[in-house]
Formats: sequence, C-alpha cells, structure tokens
Amino acid sequence: MATQTIDVRVNDKTRGPLKNISNSLGRLATLAATAFGASAILRQVDAYEQIQNRLKLVTKSTSELTKVQGKLFAVAQSTRQSFGATAELYQKLALNAANLGLSQSELVTITESVNKSIALSGAAGAQAEAGILQLSQAFASGRLAGDEFRSISENIPDLLSRIAVATGKPRGELKKLAAEGKLTGRVLAESILATADGANEKFGKLDITLAQSFTIANNNITKFVGELNNSIGAGATLGRVVIFLTENLGKAVVGAVAFTTALAVGKLVAIARGVGGVGIAFKKLNAIIK
Repeated sequence: MATQTIDVRVNDKTRGPLKNISNSLGRLATLAATAFGASAILRQVDAYEQIQNRLKLVTKSTSELTKVQGKLFAVAQSTRQSFGATAELYQKLALNAANLGLSQSELVTITESVNKSIALSGAAGAQAEAGILQLSQAFASGRLAGDEFRSISENIPDLLSRIAVATGKPRGELKKLAAEGKLTGRVLAESILATADGANEKFGKLDITLAQSFTIANNNITKFVGELNNSIGAGATLGRVVIFLTENLGKAVVGAVAFTTALAVGKLVAIARGVGGVGIAFKKLNAIIK
C-alpha cells in the first residue's frame, strides 16, 4: 500500500486563517451535499435497473436488450417523455405482441406515437406518466375500458381523437364501445399505427416546454448513472458511503473541521490507492470522529 505525504505551509499569516475558514465551510457544504445528494443518485440507479428488468422480460439476449433499450431512450428523448414510462409501455405492448400481431418495429412506432399524443394533449410529469400507465394496463388486459378509459380521456385526449378517426366513429361513441369491450388491444394498436403520420406532423409544430426540458435532463441523468453503475458497480459502493455518512453525520461535521485545521498547521498523510484506499480513508475518518 503506497502512501503520499503532503506538506502544507501557511505563508501568509493574515490570509491563511481566513482561507482555512473558507475551506472548512466548503468542506462542510460538500459533506452535506454528499450525504443528501447520494440518495437522489441511488434513486436514479434504481430507476435504470427497473427499466432494464422490464426489458429483460421481453428480449432474448444481451445484444437485443441493448438495442431495444437504446431505441427506447431515443424515443423518450425525441418525444420529451419519461424514459421509465416509455420502457413500461413498450414492455406491456411486447408482452402481448403475439396476440396483437405486432413486430418489434411496430412496437417501437406505437410507443413513440403514444408519447407524441401525450405531448399533443399537453400532459406532462405525473399526468403524462399516469396516462402511459393506464394505457399500458389496457394493453395488458386486452381492452380499453373502465378506469383506463377515463384516465386516457383525461390525460391523453388526443389518443381518443385518433381512435375515433381510425375507427370512423364519433368521439362521443367511444365510451359506449369501451363499455361493450369493443376497444380491444388490437383496435388500439391498429388505430395508433394508422394515425401515426398525422401525429408526427402535429408534434413537429410543438415547441419544447420547460417541464419537458427537465424530463429530458432527468432521462440523461438516469442513463448516465445507470450505465456507470453497470460498468463499475458504483451503486453498491455509493450505498456504503451513504450508510456511513448518515450514521456518522453529526460526528463527521466535527471531524471535517478537525481535518481542515490539521491541513492548515502541518502535514496530512493521505492514503489513496484504488478502492482499497477509499476503504482505509473511511476508517481513518471514522477514527478521527469517534
């Protein structure tokens, strides 16, 4: 295990103490941000793992999983909708693909087109995700009726308009058709595919909203953190860090001040070499704050 000795000299007696105080405050702020920001990162890791687990159920190999996941991320970003909700809709469709007679390409097209209907309906955030959830359940059950129909009419009204156009029925009759069980999963899928070009044209005229911008940003974070976790196992390591900081937060603040003071007056021996170094560093910090 290699060690590195760092000599810290204070050359300016006037500026030194002020700088040390500033550094102390900065370290304390960083400590707090680490403790409470880490939970948000862990939520992103969980969200990414849920997406992968959903798609593993409807793909046959790692390469197919990677391909489908990449397509759905692109769909989510281009349509400005949640990556997680987009993957859930695709999964529910894919689980019933054989009954619906749909190819993988058609599944992606339907998912993309539904997302565009959400944007055309003015839905965003929780409202948009609620609409996708209810539509997913409709495909899973094989028909659009009851609570699912009510939710779609409230959250994605553009989709009902498209179904009316595709079936040649007045919009007002759709509720009756739903109650009779005639808005089957196949009718929904065929209606969405038949009206996809019109939805594309309308969607192209929309300006991006602030809420949609945040959704795109959140998707990017989910993807980045999730892929990082997969490549180096960051989630497990971060989990241990969160546990340590939250169990010792009060003491760690005191330890941070003592740590900064030591830097100002003398020498700091920093032990850091890979993952092992991180573990030793935490043991040293734990020893300081006890």
